[in-house]
Amino acid sequence: MLPHIDRTNMGFANSDGIFNIGFAEGTLSDGRPYRAELYSVDHVMQLSVFHSTIGIGHNNAATITDYLTGEGLFELYTDRVCEIRELTDKNDNSFFEAVIVLGVEDELYGNTHLQFSPFPYVSKRRVEDVLKKYMNQNVIIKKPGQENRIGQVIGYNSKEDFSYLIVLFADKGKPESLRVGLDEVEFE
Repeated sequence: MLPHIDRTNMGFANSDGIFNIGFAEGTLSDGRPYRAELYSVDHVMQLSVFHSTIGIGHNNAATITDYLTGEGLFELYTDRVCEIRELTDKNDNSFFEAVIVLGVEDELYGNTHLQFSPFPYVSKRRVEDVLKKYMNQNVIIKKPGQENRIGQVIGYNSKEDFSYLIVLFADKGKPESLRVGLDEVEFE
């Protein structure tokens, strides 16, 4: 069984210019556990994905980027590749950390459809500060039953275990709003 990275002693408190949004964990199709962390540093939205180096004899950025996008962890709108780092956790297990920039201010380079849980000790207010940046942006809905509808973000909310956007539609002759998770939208 492949190891899962131990990040329990990491500090996830927000500081000036750094907003820790959340994390997602799961298993890739080859049985490899992963942990993804989403954060914003000085208006740069970044995603880090950690997975074991066991059975992967290389740290080629293009190969690992293709592997992770093929697994559906994120998609890229440009030909960017991940920055790859190798690290060891507190249990002496070796991991690759793939870091990808998803966007800078209003310019998007990629997207993730993972559903993130808040980091421990990260205030709800800080998460809402990050969600604010999506206000008034147009989105394409990926939620089942609402696919490909285009709307505008008119609000947001952050609960203890889930953050969501409120999207307004006018495509059926009258205004209608819908709550959608960040994993259920694609930004135009």
